Amino acid sequence: MDLDIKQELMPMAYKKAKGIIDKIKELRVKPELLEDDDKFDELVMKMAKAKYGENPSSKEIEGQEWYLGYLCRMSALNGNGLLMSCYEELLPYNSTEDELSSMLDSMLNS
Repeated sequence: MDLDIKQELMPMAYKKAKGIIDKIKELRVKPELLEDDDKFDELVMKMAKAKYGENPSSKEIEGQEWYLGYLCRMSALNGNGLLMSCYEELLPYNSTEDELSSMLDSMLNS
């Protein structure tokens, strides 16, 4: 993203990135986990049972699959990449309509 960075969002992006790092470390997540279906599925079920009890619904399991996949992708990033990814996730919720339109125009014209 080539637009000016909104410095006021960086503390929130940092806090979000730190939370992601903490969860990655807690679960010992690595990007390679996406390549091992058995280990991935095993961890998904462990997470789902921890959150929802012994018999999580298929929707609850899907939610944990999405979250674990997200953590795996985030674990592949360096510190700056993670910070900027979190910043970009926060940006739409903290921008004016004109800023959002300008960002979209910039993407369409690049």
